[in-house]
Formats: sequence, structure tokens, C-alpha cells
Amino acid sequence: MSENKIDGPSKKRAGMDAAIIDLYLEKYPEKWGSAVPHLDAIGRGIRNRKPMYGTREEIYEIVSWKRGPTGAKFYDENSEDDVRKTTEKALAKEKVAEKVEILAELNQVSTAMASAILRFVNPSEFGTVDWRNWYVLSQPTNTHNENNVLFNKGLLKALDNLYSSVEITSNLYMVYLTVIRELATKFPKRTEKGKQLRIIKEIINEYPHRTPAEIDMAIFSYSWEFLPEKDKRGLRG
Repeated sequence: MSENKIDGPSKKRAGMDAAIIDLYLEKYPEKWGSAVPHLDAIGRGIRNRKPMYGTREEIYEIVSWKRGPTGAKFYDENSEDDVRKTTEKALAKEKVAEKVEILAELNQVSTAMASAILRFVNPSEFGTVDWRNWYVLSQPTNTHNENNVLFNKGLLKALDNLYSSVEITSNLYMVYLTVIRELATKFPKRTEKGKQLRIIKEIINEYPHRTPAEIDMAIFSYSWEFLPEKDKRGLRG
């Protein structure tokens, strides 16, 4: 193991802490992780605009990251003007539910997809939601009766369909946000090795404390160990 590696938990319940969060950020699947610093830079550009808005190309890149097949549909079904006006209107709202519901007026944007847009625009307040993260946060054991090493009890009520994000509404997203924001507050400090992780370099440069986006990413990364092989499915979302 190289000196920059972070030791992992045993198969017994370890519980979430700063080292575990940074471990799973380090292990974040390369398929999605390679694009994260680039998308974080895009998000920074959006939030620094006055007023805030995203271009069709920028939002297309975020949508494609979350769910590849949806990206092309999003680009084809939404005009540049529609994307700019809708994102500007959504990002100007104070209430999270309003932000999500307005973003969902764009074609191919669900609550889960809107959460990804918000996560990159403001990682200090938002994280991406999908059924994988919900599974980890709601299931103390998996279908093979293996322990959830992060949480010994459910922090969320299980979805009716454990393997779909369709039923996640703006109101349920608020419940999810409350949980990951509390976890970010509970574990505000990154480890020294965590501070060196390339995947969160853009976040580290701007935010001195742990963000909900990092919690979301660590949970998603762990889901690839916790979910039985047949239940992993291929897409983020």
C-alpha cells in the first residue's frame, strides 16, 4: 500500500468518521470520478455569475455525468435559451424544493438529476441523491445479510422500490439533504491524506470544511461494496 493510501474498515461495522469518508472518496469509481474536478470547476463558474445560470453545454455535461444516456436527450430536447432561463430562475430561489421543481421543468431532468446540478453549483449545501445512496442510508444490512459498515441503523425510511430513484420527490430530497448535511457537520475535518485527494481538489480549494457533496460521494462509493453484485446496476441515478 502506498503511503498516500487510507486504511479501510474491517468487515465488521466501523461507523462513519473522517478517515472512512476520505477512504471512500479515494475509492470513488473512476467511471464517474475522473470528471468530478472538471464539473466542480464548471459549477464554480456558474455560481460566480451574476445572475447565476448554466449554459446548455454546462448542464449537459452534468447530466451526462449522472446518467450518460440521458445527456444526449437533454441536449436535443432543451434549447440554449430554455436552459439559461430555467436555471437562472431556479438558482435565484431560496427554497430547495422550488429550485428542484423549476429545474425539473427542463426535459430529462428529474429530482435526482436536479440534485446533481445543485451539487455542482453549490457543493457546500447540496449533494446528489439516487437510489444507491438511499439504499446505504436506509439498510443496516444488504440482501446477503452483510453489515452496513457505515451505519448500524437506517437514517432514512426505505424506498418502496429499493433500486429506483423515480419515487424521490423534492420533499424526499429535503429529507436526504438534512441527513447528509448533518453528517458533514458531524465530521467537518478532512484527514491530512484526504486533503490530498485529487477528486475533491476544487472543493478543498474553496471550502475549508467537509461539504455535503463529499458525504454524498463517499456514500455512493461505498454502495459499490455494500450492494450485492446483482443489485449494482450500471448507472449513477
